[in-house]
Amino acid sequence: MITPMGNENAQFDFGRNWEAFSEHPLTVARVEQAKKDFTELLGGIDLRDRSFLDMGFGQGLTLLAAASMGAHPVGCDINLLCVNVLQNNQRRYFPELSERTLPTVAGSILDEAVVESLPEKSPDRKTRAYEIVHAWGVLHHTGQMESAIRAGASLVAPNGYLIIAIAEIERMLHAIGFDIVKAVLADVPTGCNEFMFQRKAAGTGGANSCL
Repeated sequence: MITPMGNENAQFDFGRNWEAFSEHPLTVARVEQAKKDFTELLGGIDLRDRSFLDMGFGQGLTLLAAASMGAHPVGCDINLLCVNVLQNNQRRYFPELSERTLPTVAGSILDEAVVESLPEKSPDRKTRAYEIVHAWGVLHHTGQMESAIRAGASLVAPNGYLIIAIAEIERMLHAIGFDIVKAVLADVPTGCNEFMFQRKAAGTGGANSCL
């Protein structure tokens, strides 16, 4: 199901980039490597029957990997073309998911209407949030990185995880109620640091009041 929302005008066309990459450089071996890397990143978190939001899903490999691992995934991307790329990669590389339709929202995480729509997509009818929120090297492209991080963080369920690749955000996320549980620092100045944060349970910090 595709829910188009927000205004994607004046954005670099990452959809075309992902389309071109998926048509040529992407191979079965690279997909398998991506799945292994994602499993390693999770550090033992079992995705079976857990809600999973991928912000800026791009070519869709993480969204598809999460689905193949038993998660109930939802994707959000500002570029409508990414939905087509996702569906093509699902058909080519994840035949076991051929009968599934992965819900997606097309729009910006900075768009209030988009953020308000995402809880409605969550399979967790109690919290209306996500046990795992994943944003890999995308939030700084919004031009309003802190606002984008806060919007994404607001969608994480208590004791859930926020997994992001971005630089110098530990202090900010700690201030709004997250504890770092994993860090892989980039080896080069231009690289993104990889972080996994866990949201504090209600009543143990400022998470709920600050977002």
